[in-house]
Amino acid sequence: MAHVTENALRMTLWNCNGALWTHPGRLEEILKVSDILFLVETHQSPNRGLPRVEGFRWESAFRQTSRRHTTRGSGGVAILFRRELHNRIEIMKIDPEARFMWVKVSTSKDQAVFFAICYFPPKGSRYNMGGLARLVDEGMPHGPSPYEPLSDDIIRYSSQGEVFLVGDFNARTQSRQCTVFQMNRNLEMVNVDPLDIGTTRRSKDQGADATGFGHHLLELGSRHRMVIYNGLAKWPGSEELTCFPHGGGESTVDYLIGRPEATHMINSFRVAPCPIGADHSFLYFELKCDISKVTKSSQPCHHTTIHFTHELSDIYSQHVQAHLSSLDPSLPLESLSTKLTHILHSAAASSFPYTKHSNQGRSGSMPQNKWYDEDCRDLHRQLTVSQLNGSITSIQARKEMRKMTRRKRRAWEASQYWELYHMLMS
Repeated sequence: MAHVTENALRMTLWNCNGALWTHPGRLEEILKVSDILFLVETHQSPNRGLPRVEGFRWESAFRQTSRRHTTRGSGGVAILFRRELHNRIEIMKIDPEARFMWVKVSTSKDQAVFFAICYFPPKGSRYNMGGLARLVDEGMPHGPSPYEPLSDDIIRYSSQGEVFLVGDFNARTQSRQCTVFQMNRNLEMVNVDPLDIGTTRRSKDQGADATGFGHHLLELGSRHRMVIYNGLAKWPGSEELTCFPHGGGESTVDYLIGRPEATHMINSFRVAPCPIGADHSFLYFELKCDISKVTKSSQPCHHTTIHFTHELSDIYSQHVQAHLSSLDPSLPLESLSTKLTHILHSAAASSFPYTKHSNQGRSGSMPQNKWYDEDCRDLHRQLTVSQLNGSITSIQARKEMRKMTRRKRRAWEASQYWELYHMLMS
């Protein structure tokens, strides 16, 4: 039985820091209370996509490189939204460096808002403007602003609707606020008192702005008549800390930013307590809209398809090792094989609760099997070129590719079988 909910889109911002793979159940937990999820630091790469989530759809931006000796990427931003909203959401622009992605969300038939989903690396990162942000000269005491690429886009999309910035800016602003200007009767630009427009904010983060990124973020907001929503009196609970690094410390670096005149569009806004095992809190907020959403009266359990990666191998191997001790090596090989299969399946089920396991890749994506190595990729590129040149047909290309992948898969499966067999015998 379905019913129409109130006219508001439930949105969540989360710097997952790769937790899509190490804590898959946490994503399902957020989706129970979210229509749209903004994610940053997804660690997506060309060799590793994002987990499939039933009833939801992904759009993402990621760097075209992977870290050495791993399929994991660095940084990355994404939006995950309910499939019934697909005709209301449009990707407007993706930054080549995957620092931000502009998304248009239609709130009615003739109105829309624009979100910039942002992840700007810390000052010491090699991905931060190619290292330029580390240069400081007399004219720039805080160094160049990493947020400058957003400026032209804010101007462009502000002419089409309200603009909001969401994400991890790696900027500490304490309780400071952007300066709002307006023109007086003498046609002079003067500062507006924050008390007059309700933009005074209070943050629990009182740490120093050591990198100068906080200064740059406040300057960006002041230039475009935008303010930080975190800590406004209108939303109790939004002043909480958002970042808790595993190495120690705490700060606020994840923000929701918009025009002071647009605060009425946000029904509620709060920072949730940091989940166990994560290093960033969730930022929940509701956006007013005229879209009627039909949902089931009882929330379904959203299952996530997790492709096994080496990041999960520790969890998986612990369960396997715990059950291997019960095997009797004197059993016939066929019985050993059957019991080993049962152990592997039970370990998978206990390692990844609330998930479905699938070997199917994402549509249009390159295979991510471990046996699909550089030889396969080279052959695929050669066949593609040959097919474009007309030297072979598509059928011939598929046959050659199938031969290579079949040979690689069989060799890999045989090596895995013997590794397990020798481990059991030892």
